[in-house]
Amino acid sequence: MSNTFLFLLLRLVIGKQFRLLLLLHLRAAFAKNWDVQDSMKIFNQKETILRPFRKSKFN
Repeated sequence: MSNTFLFLLLRLVIGKQFRLLLLLHLRAAFAKNWDVQDSMKIFNQKETILRPFRKSKFN
């Protein structure tokens, strides 16, 4: 995965604070030499938490 793809993932997420939180998680993950899949697990967990808010925002 390239940095560009990760940046596009960040832009898809609603909310600057969440985007910053995800960015910090990704930076910590790469600092500890984690696999990218571990970062995606973190991303998916946060997505699951935000899903109800996103639906209510658009509906």
